[in-house]
Amino acid sequence: MISNRNIDEFITCAIDTLENEKEIVKNGKIKKGYSSQISIFGSAISTGSLLSGIAYFSKSGDSSVNRSRLMWIIYEILKNTNRLNPNLQKEIKNEVPELELYYYVKKFTQNKNKTEIIKLKRTIIEVATAIKLAMNYFVIENTNLDEEKTNEW
Repeated sequence: MISNRNIDEFITCAIDTLENEKEIVKNGKIKKGYSSQISIFGSAISTGSLLSGIAYFSKSGDSSVNRSRLMWIIYEILKNTNRLNPNLQKEIKNEVPELELYYYVKKFTQNKNKTEIIKLKRTIIEVATAIKLAMNYFVIENTNLDEEKTNEW
């Protein structure tokens, strides 16, 4: 069961993490694509596989935003709120930052029972929900891909 108390705790950490993430938040603004991607991620892992959802979102693919940074933010929030196993964290410490969540979940699911995996999945859904809500703290830019390409010149 999703815990509103946990989400409230995660929102504070999500705002702090987003404020320091210069790729996602620029001048107090977030591209709408990030808000959409975190919603899609939450839905994807709620209805599907945790590991496959994280793997998919750990690569940007043809997305207009770098969704792998969202996976890094989820990992940072879990780490900063002491929701990760410290020994397991050390084992994956040298991996690419955007892939830390993927490697952590992959390693975690190898030796855990179904109940513990479901608990981790629920916690990650709570963090994704908190990130989505924390994004409302910032201005959401409603841009389209053509405008972004024009502005790059």
